[in-house]
Amino acid sequence: MLRLILGLFIVLQCGAEPVRGAEFAPGPEQTFPDLLSDEPEEGVGGPDLLRDEPFIIDPSRIMGDPLFEDDYTLSPPPLLVRDPLEPFNRFVFEVNDRLYFWVFKPVKNVYADLLPEDIRQCLGNFFANLTAPIHFVNNVLQGEMEDAGIVLGRFFINTTIGVFGLGDPAGDEFGIKERDADFGQTLGKWGVGEGIYICWPGLGPSTARDSVGFLGDFYLHPVFYYSAGDTVFNVSYVSLERVNILSTSPDVYEELKRISLDPYVAARQAYYEYRRKVINER
Repeated sequence: MLRLILGLFIVLQCGAEPVRGAEFAPGPEQTFPDLLSDEPEEGVGGPDLLRDEPFIIDPSRIMGDPLFEDDYTLSPPPLLVRDPLEPFNRFVFEVNDRLYFWVFKPVKNVYADLLPEDIRQCLGNFFANLTAPIHFVNNVLQGEMEDAGIVLGRFFINTTIGVFGLGDPAGDEFGIKERDADFGQTLGKWGVGEGIYICWPGLGPSTARDSVGFLGDFYLHPVFYYSAGDTVFNVSYVSLERVNILSTSPDVYEELKRISLDPYVAARQAYYEYRRKVINER
């Protein structure tokens, strides 16, 4: 009997009209994007979600509720930089800045006025061709055997048809692009950490790992075996190579100084991002 009375009470409550004034207003209609409703591309079974940016920039696109934005936003991880020597590095950065504007830039301008651009480009090809052993060995060490073969092929073509590397017929005529690799990159591929940031006098930004890599590449460069330890010859060669590179490259450093509030931080950031990109793309 009690169950019958309770059931009758529930039926009456369900069928009764709501009390005026106690009615709840319906909430805003929530629409959630259907990420799987995209039209499939021709020849593709469904939408290619892997094509999208791997980081969720707009959480409402996925979750449909901006209230969770602060808690669930996934963004690219911050760039971690270890710079315990920052006071010293800033001092060296200032020294390098003075060297650039007082020495390197005037020398570069005179050099560019004396030599036509075509000749400077040929010299740049020659210097680049001599670094082929560095790129070949490091591609092998990274297991990139196809790229190592391409480096070897470019060296053979440019040394013969390109007249000792003064020309670049491998790239210009055969479309064989460079496959550069260095020992700092190799160490990164092997899992060696970057270490602390170092700004070297006359050389600029580096890390502990890339500094070791620089020494490794030094011993792979054929010119330093040819010079048999002649310091004057080595310094002259490196200076001419650097000045030639400056004369054929855009003024990236001056542009960085012009647009940066803190050029030291901007240069450090640019170096880290470039090196990580070079390593992660292998």
